[in-house]
Amino acid sequence: MRNQDAQISLSQVQQTATVQGGDNQFFNIGHLEGGFTAFHSVSYHQRSDNQFFEPCLDSFTLEKWVNPPPAHELVRRLTEHRLLILAGDLDEKTDCARHLAYLLAQDLRKGTEKIQVRERCRSKDPQQIETAIQGEEPSILLLTEITPHQIVSYTPGKLRSLLRQNQSYAVITTDCSRADWGIEAHGPDAHLWCDLSWESYYGRELLIEFLNGQLADTELQLPEHLFPESSGEPLLIEGVELGAVIARLQTPSRVQYFAQWLLEKRGAVTRQEIEGELARLSGDEESVFSWYRKFESRNQLLVLGLTLFDGLPDNLLFAGLELLVETTWRLSDPLLPQFDYRDLSGFSPYFKPTESEGGFFRMECSSRERREQILKLAWSHQRRRLLASLPALTELIRLSAGSQAEPEPAVPLARAQAGNAAPEDRTGNGSEDRDLRLSENDTRQLHQALVDSLSLIGLLSIDVVKPYFLDLATDPSDTVQELAARALSAWRDQGYEAQLFSLLRSWWDAASNYEEDDPLLSRIARPGEDSRSAVKAAIALTLGYAARFDRPNRLAPELYEMLMALVEDQDPRVRKAVREKTLWLVIAWHFRQLEPLLRTKVLKSEDLIPAVAGGAAAACSMRPEESLAILDGWRATAKADRRQTSPLIRERLLATVALTYGYIHCEDGRELLTPQAIGARLRSMLADETHPYVRHYTFFAIEFQAVRNFELVALILQDLLSHISLHDRPAAVEVFVRTYLHQRQRLPGGDWKVEIGDKIYGVWIDSQRPLTEIEASLYSWIMDDSRPVAQQLAIDIFEAMAETALERAERQLRQLRRTRPRLVLPPVEETIRTPPTVHPIPLLGRMAVFLAAPRKKKVREILRPLVAEFLIVGKRSFAPRAVVNSEEARPSQTEKPRIRVEALLQRWTGVANDATKAIARHLRRALTIYRWRWEILSATFLTIGLLYVGGRFTYHYISTRLSSPETDEAQSGAPSAEDALPAAEEIPQESSR
Repeated sequence: MRNQDAQISLSQVQQTATVQGGDNQFFNIGHLEGGFTAFHSVSYHQRSDNQFFEPCLDSFTLEKWVNPPPAHELVRRLTEHRLLILAGDLDEKTDCARHLAYLLAQDLRKGTEKIQVRERCRSKDPQQIETAIQGEEPSILLLTEITPHQIVSYTPGKLRSLLRQNQSYAVITTDCSRADWGIEAHGPDAHLWCDLSWESYYGRELLIEFLNGQLADTELQLPEHLFPESSGEPLLIEGVELGAVIARLQTPSRVQYFAQWLLEKRGAVTRQEIEGELARLSGDEESVFSWYRKFESRNQLLVLGLTLFDGLPDNLLFAGLELLVETTWRLSDPLLPQFDYRDLSGFSPYFKPTESEGGFFRMECSSRERREQILKLAWSHQRRRLLASLPALTELIRLSAGSQAEPEPAVPLARAQAGNAAPEDRTGNGSEDRDLRLSENDTRQLHQALVDSLSLIGLLSIDVVKPYFLDLATDPSDTVQELAARALSAWRDQGYEAQLFSLLRSWWDAASNYEEDDPLLSRIARPGEDSRSAVKAAIALTLGYAARFDRPNRLAPELYEMLMALVEDQDPRVRKAVREKTLWLVIAWHFRQLEPLLRTKVLKSEDLIPAVAGGAAAACSMRPEESLAILDGWRATAKADRRQTSPLIRERLLATVALTYGYIHCEDGRELLTPQAIGARLRSMLADETHPYVRHYTFFAIEFQAVRNFELVALILQDLLSHISLHDRPAAVEVFVRTYLHQRQRLPGGDWKVEIGDKIYGVWIDSQRPLTEIEASLYSWIMDDSRPVAQQLAIDIFEAMAETALERAERQLRQLRRTRPRLVLPPVEETIRTPPTVHPIPLLGRMAVFLAAPRKKKVREILRPLVAEFLIVGKRSFAPRAVVNSEEARPSQTEKPRIRVEALLQRWTGVANDATKAIARHLRRALTIYRWRWEILSATFLTIGLLYVGGRFTYHYISTRLSSPETDEAQSGAPSAEDALPAAEEIPQESSR
């Protein structure tokens, strides 16, 4: 395989870094150039959490609500089994679920246990429960108006196990039957099922007592002739039995509304008036029709708006109403004023205000059935206005998708004054003048409500609405396309599966027929856009969302057939939809069923690897045993067919496995998904696979896990280093650098703030910065002489950290000088089968280490690999290093090698750890000795030479002097032995003569 096959695609971008000081001083750091990867992190799990909100349960206290004896038995069952499913004929089961949650929360809080109550926003989207109960505190989940298709991945037994594992509880309300849920009357889950009716749960006597309490706890005057004396059944008025009134009301909330109506009456109340009010509160179709028809046109529009934005907080409700009035309804009624809070009081009990978190309240329709009834009435009486609302809803989606979250609540919709609004602003085309400011959670809830409304509108008349849905599904906005696809997919949960498949098939036929133009294609034609591509992309999105309503690994044959055609379509727009949405969603729910298709066809295309990995990671979170077994099977297949399988397919298969491990969200409570388990799999891949393509994806996987869970995987990463070669170092370094930048961004405090790109970091100028988790780990690696690879890699990582724009900005603030940028180039990888793992230390380096710590053997063992790596750092020229950095661009290398080394040493001496400071001092000493090694050697040799020459000269001189007679005479004043010898010889001669 060519080297470029193993590289990441990079795009050169320019970023501007601005530093803000504590006194509002600004310094322009300059333009930075870098690259970002083509991969994107998994956001699949994170968005599901926004489907929940925290309800206010103050209205369910014992003083404000009824307290039926069966409620305490249900709380006991909920405490024991963690899960209850409320079904039966009882109306307003949502109120019953909230009351049970209130009682359970009070019981748990008595034991000092912290608990939070979270309610699911009204939506037809299937729900992943794990994301809602992951957190530090246990939760009580209220899953209201749920069908089995909306939690299709969870059987009651599996949901119970998940709740027990997370110390949480859940109450489900449903209108489906036991058979729909697969719960047998005498099966193991039978105790979870609760068939409720108003007589068995509340009872006539309890509701009569509650009505009397509502009328007694008031200072208002009661109507005349209430509760007359009677020898038989108690009466409300003459001719109206109190028991019959309660039988018509049936729920506490209706009793409250009826009591409020009685208190608002003046004088006497007649039997006819009571019968009319009871009929209105009972909510049958005829009563809803009469209630709707009595309103004038303005209030009918308000009823329609409340139905479209059902369940939203009041700030979002009025934002949507304001947009509908300005862009749509005022065209037919120029004098139509905006709605206000006072206009909401006349629509109870069909729309009930419910207190919510943050001081808001939600206007909720009493039931989904009632919502459908009102939409049918609007379709019959105001069809044109209802259809005209669809473009306005589209505009609202666009505005919310482009909104920016603000720390403080903003005005829901900032707009031009009505009198000065331009015509295009009144028709919904002036979106550039609007600014809808919503938080991410608000946006999510708004989109869920719009999805539900669009779905219900679509079912009023599919043939009439089909062109409007095609407009939405092929809209230039990705967000509008996505919401239209979700709305269409919700038909599967409402018994309109055949209609959905027929609609998709008609769109497919129109887009596949190149011989003649279909009228549908002419309708959505836009300049410079291929209508057929847009339609097929809409089908791909709808298919992905519709697949969530099938049971796991039971994808509908119609959808499977379309999927096989879509994955082979090479049109860029279709491929983008398949890559970014369809595969992720379909694989998450049906990984085992699609495994042969993925292995033989989908993975032939390299651009689909991240999509397959993302979907497989989501499948691992929902079904870990099954999904991880598939990944293990892929690895075994690739290993067994190393020679027979095409290298291209084999390596892409392994790359997908590695990337899946990186995308998985680790969970300590699940044995197969702990960081240790996933880290072991990544370590095994690094040990087994030497091809750069596979290792390239493996390092990406390590990076994703390190950024999310560095505190948990630090030790595993250190163990993985034994499989990191010198050739792998650039990729490994980037893993740690990106993790460091992520942790620096989360680090609180700082003397100044530096903004680099779209990230804001704290910097410490006048005080000592606390260490990040990764820095603490790296310093511990430096002190561990048993892992020379870790020691050398730590130096490399510290050097790469010093080269980031963040640390250069910190140094600039200290030195008050600018840094020139440098161009970042992509890495070049080579195939190395048996690469070295540690840089060796030269002989003179060993000498420098010995001289730096001659009496400290332990210190010398730590210093040797560190000195070896610092010598490599010092040798690096001005050629740019391989950089793969999505957090920020790395500037060009303009500092001299010695300055880079000095920066690293200064970092080490600035920490609070004494051992690290001592190592830094010895290291500085060793590097100084090594830097002057030739001078030291020259001086040493010169000294030795001088000593040698001087010694020889001295020795010769001394020897010569000691052997010279003149020297002895000069020293003693007596003749030498040679001079005295002749005289001694002459003495005997004279004596003989």
